[in-house]
Parts: sequence; structure tokens; C-alpha cells
Amino acid sequence: MAYELSHRLQYDVREVQTPLGKKDVSVYTDRIVVGTVLRAGLSFHQGFLDVFDQADSAFVAAYREEGKREDIKIHLDYLASPDLDGCTFLMVDPMLATGGSLETAWEAFLRNGRPKKLHICVVIASEEGINYLQKLFPTDDVTLWVAAIDPHLNEEAYIVPGLGDAGDLSFGPKTRGAQAYSSLTSDAYFYFHTPTKRGAFYGVLLAFFYLTTHFPRTPSAFFSVQTFCPSRFVSR
Repeated sequence: MAYELSHRLQYDVREVQTPLGKKDVSVYTDRIVVGTVLRAGLSFHQGFLDVFDQADSAFVAAYREEGKREDIKIHLDYLASPDLDGCTFLMVDPMLATGGSLETAWEAFLRNGRPKKLHICVVIASEEGINYLQKLFPTDDVTLWVAAIDPHLNEEAYIVPGLGDAGDLSFGPKTRGAQAYSSLTSDAYFYFHTPTKRGAFYGVLLAFFYLTTHFPRTPSAFFSVQTFCPSRFVSR
């Protein structure tokens, strides 16, 4: 998909010096930024960086509350992005279901500037999601790239037949819902690797507050902290 997309970029002819001579070659001039939604898009994101190895990266953490389609809410937790003004922005995400998460992510990225051209790249899209994006992006400066289109969504707004949860398939299942949060009643273990003892201290402090906030019923917590530097390796 990244290769096919490269045909839509702007190119200049430049002279390249090799060990044996010179040659005129076509080099794209677009300033490319590859953006994705954590965590499902990470594997797809890396594939695009393998093709556009000089591209910048942008990330946003958006998730939805699971439930019936009419009750789904999209939440935004995190944004890290370079300046997007005038760039060619590749927004890559494996699945396009309703389009709600993608719209939320796009609005977040716009805080850092407006791209000159937007390419939305997905593996599997629903017909409903495609129709939604056509209304959301009516102009010609947006291109949607899709590998496969599936007919509909189920009651939980998952693509059918689709492939399931892309993030879970790439990185393993995640904890779901408030009931799952409150059900952690066994001991908790935290592991840290940090180059400084100060980093280890802040890591334990952060884990402690996370634990007491989200898992108040956990009976005890165990911390394994390792600090290291080129001359020594110390375990605490």
C-alpha cells in the first residue's frame, strides 16, 4: 500500500553521485509525516516507515468505551506530533469501522497544523465507515486507501467478518471495562529498567499511584527495579 501511495507524491529530478559516476534520479519532495492511533496502528505504522524511512512520526492515543453502537464514546488520552503545516500526512490505522476514532484522532492532530495532503490508509474498512469519511472529507485533498471492504458492523461496532481487534492480535488482549479493573484482587508485579536511581524512584511512585487509583483492592504490590550504566549493573 505504501508503494502504491508513493505514486501520488511530488518528485524532482536530482543528480546522485555514486562511487563510479553520476546519475539523475527522481526523489520525492513531500515532507511526509506518518500518524497512527495507539496501540492498534503500531505494526502498520512501522511498515510505512520501512518504505518512507525519512518520514516523521505522529501518535495519538484514542480509545472507545466498549458497548452497544449507540453508547460508544471515544476518548483521547495522548498526542505527540511534529508541525503538520504543509506536510503530506499519512494517517495509518488497520481498521476503519464507524470512523469515530479516526475523526477524533484527526481533530487532535490538527492542533499541530493542517497538512497539505491527507492519505488515510487502512487494511479493512466497513462500508459504513467509508460513507462516513466521504461526508467528513468532501474535498479532493484527501485520499482513502483500503485493502478490503467488509459489508457491515455488528452491535458492538466491530467489522464483520473483519479480523477482530487489531491491537489485541498484535500485542495481546487488554483489560476491558470497569468490571475488569475492579476484579484484580491478586498480587501485582511491576518491572522497571532505567539508567538512573532517580528514574527508578519515579517509576515506583508512578506505579504506586496507578495501582491505588485503578486497583484499590489489590492486596499487595511487588516492584523489581534495575538501574544500569556502562560501568556497572545494579539490581534493586
